Amino acid sequence: MKLDTYGFIENPRAYLVGITENDKYSLVEFAYNFHKLVLFAVGLGMGTCWMGGTFDRNSFEKEITINYGEFIPCITPIGYPKEKQRLFDKAVRVVVKADNKKSWDKLFFNTEFKTHLKNENAGQLEGPIEMVRLGPSASNKQPWRLVLSEDRKTCHFYIEHIPNYSSKLGYEMQLLDMGIAMCQFDTAYTELNISGNWIMDIPELALPNEQMEYIVSWRVC
Repeated sequence: MKLDTYGFIENPRAYLVGITENDKYSLVEFAYNFHKLVLFAVGLGMGTCWMGGTFDRNSFEKEITINYGEFIPCITPIGYPKEKQRLFDKAVRVVVKADNKKSWDKLFFNTEFKTHLKNENAGQLEGPIEMVRLGPSASNKQPWRLVLSEDRKTCHFYIEHIPNYSSKLGYEMQLLDMGIAMCQFDTAYTELNISGNWIMDIPELALPNEQMEYIVSWRVC
């Protein structure tokens, strides 16, 4: 079958593809589950590559059954990668600054957005929060912003939207990034045997700008 990815992928053997509805929490949940699959594939020694705006969505939609109101927000090829990266692959990583992750003081906050959170003050959630920082995101924009409560038991997840970033796609790609962040956090606290769950608990915080939006919270049990 003819499945186009605009030259980024050579000789694909298989793809992971999923469908969802185009609304906020459907996109977040989709990315959470899709990232679980990606991590599982990587654990098997396979290569993956999140693709949102660099594949021909129509060619993929012709091959699977999609109900009204559903669409494919992203895909990933899966297979065994070459041991040596192509020069093109290295160039892409440089362009999107894939290895340049923002520091804690740009992403995480202590009880309010006016106070930056230091990793040594995050208590038992330091590991899960750091895994959020290291997670993948579209163009490495890292739109997640986390606010840790004073008692260190609740972590509030916010998204800082980049205006018009996803306007040509017809959906908010950065909501996928939030699902990835939640999955990174979830996987880390599970590995560390920290008990907790996701809740909707919008805190009464002064937001630093109009692009900031609450998504979800995680609380220690």
